[in-house]
Amino acid sequence: MPDRSVTFFSEGLTLEGVLHVPDGQGPFPGVVVCHPHPRMGGTMDNNVVVASCWGLRQQRVASLRFNFRGVGGSQGVSEAGDAEVLDALHALECLQGVEEVNTARVGLLGYSFGASIALQAVARGPEVRAVGVIGCPAPRLKEAVASGLLMPKLFIAGDLDQAVPGDQFQALTQQFQDPKEVYQILGGDHFLFGHEREIADLVGGFFSRWLG
Repeated sequence: MPDRSVTFFSEGLTLEGVLHVPDGQGPFPGVVVCHPHPRMGGTMDNNVVVASCWGLRQQRVASLRFNFRGVGGSQGVSEAGDAEVLDALHALECLQGVEEVNTARVGLLGYSFGASIALQAVARGPEVRAVGVIGCPAPRLKEAVASGLLMPKLFIAGDLDQAVPGDQFQALTQQFQDPKEVYQILGGDHFLFGHEREIADLVGGFFSRWLG
């Protein structure tokens, strides 16, 4: 099935996104994917975001990538904080309203700044079955440990990631309760260029296992 452009509302603003739905008969599990920091050029077209959506589709999981407020064609002004958490929550509502998506089998994934937004969003208690974070800055991982997330969790970071050094990544992820899956990508820095296929496989496999 071709990808399709969608719009949805977040606190009175119209946000843009792209919906990826597998071929065949649904309903499918679904995952919302949050992009990196808008002030650092992050958009829904980021390499890690797009690779994640591709990997999900390969595993017959639908996905919605979208631009936070003030990014691309999304209305509003980037606030780089709590407002983007609301955007992610409304993106989940949008995904759950898609006919081909099973509303009881949805997850949330984020990369870098988007990872911190994903962790804050699931801590607010929406019905999310699994959460994944890629290259999440260490301070946000520390905050998330305290929130005691119980759903299945995926953690990915490059072993050369400047935002979450390897020793901190290992120590922090060990503090999260099971179930969890933790992967370090050898030779990967924070931007993970050249590691898109590995990310796609890890993301697709995780959400297929826990949502499928």
